[in-house]
Amino acid sequence: MHANPRQTDTLFGLFIRERDRKCVFKIKCGGSSKIIRLDPCHFLSKGSSSEAVRFHPDNADAGCDLCHEWIDHTADGIIWHREFKLKQLGETKYWELVRLANSYKKRNDKQDKIDIKNLFETIN
Repeated sequence: MHANPRQTDTLFGLFIRERDRKCVFKIKCGGSSKIIRLDPCHFLSKGSSSEAVRFHPDNADAGCDLCHEWIDHTADGIIWHREFKLKQLGETKYWELVRLANSYKKRNDKQDKIDIKNLFETIN
């Protein structure tokens, strides 16, 4: 996480933690109830082209530090994450997310904040 995250990053992280409530990966932690910290683990949000999917609910899952580190920083983790997302989303939604990630979206924090607040209404 950056030293000074955008307000929208903080708000989206809160949404992901409230939506998932636990580490959805369980690949390194085993789903331990002793996990204290969860962060959003983005799938296709790397680099400057990430704005189109940065706050897309299908592009992030709550992950503990152990799983998040492994997924983001190891070759096996990156491959595993791709397979996880394919299974989680299904092929059609997966490729739609990839297409969206490769499209352009101008940064608009004001609209993103509104959109993220609306996401909270989707939590059961």
